[in-house]
Amino acid sequence: MWPARCEPGCTMRLAIEQRDGALHEGSRAGARRRFGLRGTVMLWSALFGAVAIALAIAIVVVTTLLHDVTWTMLRDTRSRALADEMEVRLEMHDSLGDLAVASDNSEVARPRATLELQMRANLDEARTLIANERERHLLDDIEHLLDEALSRRRALEARDAPLEEVVREMRAPLVALHDRLGELRRMNVEQVERAQRETERVDRLASTAGIAAAVLIASGLAALVAGLHRRVLRPLAALRDEITHPASTRGTMPLEQSPREIREISTALGEMRGELARQREERLAFLAGVAHDLRNPLSALKMAISLARTDASARERTLAMADRQIELLARMIGDLLDATRIEAGELALTREPIDLREVAREVVELHAPTATSHTIALHAPERPVTVRADVLRMQQVVGNLVSNAIKYSPEGGPIEVHVGREGERAFVSVVDHGIGIASGDREKLFTPFRRSRGARAVATGAGIGLSVARRIVEAHGGDIAVDSTVGLGSTFRVSLPTESATSAGGIPK
Repeated sequence: MWPARCEPGCTMRLAIEQRDGALHEGSRAGARRRFGLRGTVMLWSALFGAVAIALAIAIVVVTTLLHDVTWTMLRDTRSRALADEMEVRLEMHDSLGDLAVASDNSEVARPRATLELQMRANLDEARTLIANERERHLLDDIEHLLDEALSRRRALEARDAPLEEVVREMRAPLVALHDRLGELRRMNVEQVERAQRETERVDRLASTAGIAAAVLIASGLAALVAGLHRRVLRPLAALRDEITHPASTRGTMPLEQSPREIREISTALGEMRGELARQREERLAFLAGVAHDLRNPLSALKMAISLARTDASARERTLAMADRQIELLARMIGDLLDATRIEAGELALTREPIDLREVAREVVELHAPTATSHTIALHAPERPVTVRADVLRMQQVVGNLVSNAIKYSPEGGPIEVHVGREGERAFVSVVDHGIGIASGDREKLFTPFRRSRGARAVATGAGIGLSVARRIVEAHGGDIAVDSTVGLGSTFRVSLPTESATSAGGIPK
């Protein structure tokens, strides 16, 4: 609970908290409109992945088209070459036939047979290269005309027709055959030219797609670099400056242009700064409180020494007052040492079976002589209430609760200490009828160096006694609770496992 009057460092802390709160609200509003860093990376990864897939598909398509066009050109070029070979062999076969008729030379029979086989082989190979039905029908016509020409020549040679008749009779089928072979060549030339045009089209398409992909990738990379610089690198640089030079860069961090993760880091940084400022203020307040609390008993000691020197009759009373102030100083220093040990995790406990009735009785007997305006009553059962605990630490806890009950009941009145057992739990309750504690202060009651406004107005203190008490109780496997009403008083209740519960394994021994 912060005091109504702003102590040293409060103005700075409040300004930081207000500024960080505004930034936090702005970042929460911006989070609904912007991607986070993870979302941005995933989006860009998806975009570049889509571009890469599109490029891969385009490469496959272009490669397939080029393969088809190349195969078409090779096929049609070979088909044309076969047509040329057939035409040459047909002319050679016709010339050898005329020579055989004119000279009755039987030696040309074998070369003619070889030429016929070669022309048949040319036709068979050409059929494996057929591209369409038109080419198929054309090859059928060529084969039919070749068979007809060869059959007619054999018939003419079989009846020993004269050369003039053979030339005359063979002219028509040979002309028709040459026409069909010429048509096949023209068809192949057209198909090669068409394939060349298709190659040029695919080349232009590939060039256009490549340029477009290059422009798209370059634009995407430029946009990515610009976006990273604007939304990641600049905020990170600002965040670095905010960490290294918080005073000079405060309020300059471009949160609205940064990803959600960086805004969250910045918000956490602002909260951390606020927490550090709060802790710094608490330390300053704590040091001021300790200095004030130490000054009071020291002043009393100084006054007691002065009185003892000047007034011998009041020496006993003065020494008793000095003894009380020394005891107060020792208790304060002990609380500080315990708080330090607890924070360092070095709180040592010597556990043994103890009776909470005896602990409470010793505490009551210790405080009763000094609490002259209070009546301290102990209510305990006849049977022992045994727990396994450190007796000195439990005396410290109960003593702190009784001391607080006396301290915060300035008008006197009864203080009740109850000891009992409920099932497997033992308890010690301290009830006072003092100033009470507001509900808003109860949550911070056990926080180190934090005291309620009412407590500060009534008595001095560093605000660490209850914090130490709670840590000691929790180290024993117990808990401490408070029930209070402002103006009516408070009840502090310490609950611990009994010895039987501890021995059964509930709490490590």
